[in-house]
Amino acid sequence: MKREGGFLFEDWKAVLDLPSPSLIGDHQILNASTAIAIAHAQKAVPIPDAAIKAGLGWVRWPARLQNLAGSNLHALLGGGADLWLDGGHNPAAARVLKSYLRTLDPVERSVTLILGMMSNKDVTGYLKSLVGLVDQVVAVDIPGEDGAASPAFLAGAATDLGISGVLAKDVRSALETINEKANPERPPFVLIGGSLYLAGHVLREAKLFPQ
Repeated sequence: MKREGGFLFEDWKAVLDLPSPSLIGDHQILNASTAIAIAHAQKAVPIPDAAIKAGLGWVRWPARLQNLAGSNLHALLGGGADLWLDGGHNPAAARVLKSYLRTLDPVERSVTLILGMMSNKDVTGYLKSLVGLVDQVVAVDIPGEDGAASPAFLAGAATDLGISGVLAKDVRSALETINEKANPERPPFVLIGGSLYLAGHVLREAKLFPQ
């Protein structure tokens, strides 16, 4: 059960008052609860409650609603802007993004999705969940990936759903254009998403790739 700053977990073995996972999104509480239940069910390795609490704070998952604040890519945006990265590439992943984007104030923040996807993914299914939440899709290629969907196709798919779809040469030029056109009174929330391949490229460029 979610509470302010954390959640309560209860099963046959224990009732635990736990901090929120370090990963972003309410769905991570369900994920954490599932992991704890499995930890309690297995008997091979004893896992104390203290280790479970510590693990919730230590866990890291690059490119899953990862905040790129302070990176060289974030520096391309003006003050007050946010830059996030998510490698999710299917409709289920988009529904998670939908839940998070709903927490933003649409009057105060404009939301731009920099999108790159592989051609074998359900682009329309992914974008459908974001209709009404994303103001603009900036479509980019995925460097070095022959199987990537063309930016023109991605932008067209967004436009067909009523989202403004435009093209950019790459992520860096997309960010520069977003910054040039940004309204300082409505700073942009920028999400780079749609592909783990693209996410890996972005993390390397931002010098945040896990070592």
